[in-house]
Amino acid sequence: MLQENEDYCYFDRQGLEGMGIIFNGKRVVFTGIAVHTESEKYRGNEALIPFSKEDFHFFFDNDVPNLNFYAVPALWIIGYDSAGGYFATTETDFSFQENFPLFYVSAENQAYLIKGDSTRFLTGEYHWRENLEQSDEIKIYTSRLMAEKDFDIHDADELDQTSFESSD
Repeated sequence: MLQENEDYCYFDRQGLEGMGIIFNGKRVVFTGIAVHTESEKYRGNEALIPFSKEDFHFFFDNDVPNLNFYAVPALWIIGYDSAGGYFATTETDFSFQENFPLFYVSAENQAYLIKGDSTRFLTGEYHWRENLEQSDEIKIYTSRLMAEKDFDIHDADELDQTSFESSD
């Protein structure tokens, strides 16, 4: 499980979209959440049918949810189910065509790894609920303020004000 560690530097992803950060001797961990939306033109597209069979629904431009949690490391929320949970990834360039990790955040804010290859969602016969494993990699908090009790989280505007060099 991630924990506060002098080898890590935590940054809220807000304001850092598309930015790469390198610190000498430190691993940068982005925190927070973002919602990935699909264009309205894809709503009702038959390519989404296998996902619907799995109770996996995408967000479209006009239906972005107001999420009530904060994640360490950062999660990109890519869908939801009828039980009030969310599908998420730690990958900014997630694709169901690749074997990237896919997570499920339950309505109770518990994080699970969906075991197996994410490409299996394309079949519509994956039965992902049978393949959940509690995730130690993702820590879910009710807010950033609560996450800051465990992690020293920085904002983008601190990049030019703070030295994050390792103490060698």
